[in-house]
Amino acid sequence: MARKNKLEKTGKTGIKKLLMADGTYNFIAILSHNGTRYGEKNLTKLFGTSTITQAVERLAIIKVELSKGIDVFSIKSDKIDYLVTEYLNSRKKDYRKNSTATYNKHIKPIIPNYAIAKP
Repeated sequence: MARKNKLEKTGKTGIKKLLMADGTYNFIAILSHNGTRYGEKNLTKLFGTSTITQAVERLAIIKVELSKGIDVFSIKSDKIDYLVTEYLNSRKKDYRKNSTATYNKHIKPIIPNYAIAKP
């Protein structure tokens, strides 16, 4: 789907801003680090940045974490399906069997594998 508004320059390297339908701006990082292109990442949606200063600071933190080998954009433990599976694996066999069947039949189709929001 095409984007309605174009990215606007902010004067900071790697940070652009995008005008949203409600009149607010989201800060977008155009990121390439250590030979890997991560593309456009919406720092406002992912990390809650609301100012250009916060976006620049967050981008610096992201680059440090990527250098350490931490993949900040896909953390498995933040997925609902992963957490449910971990919880059910810690329960007794009968409970796990019934609950897994119920989860797979009734809950999983309604709630896809969404990421859980970080505080």
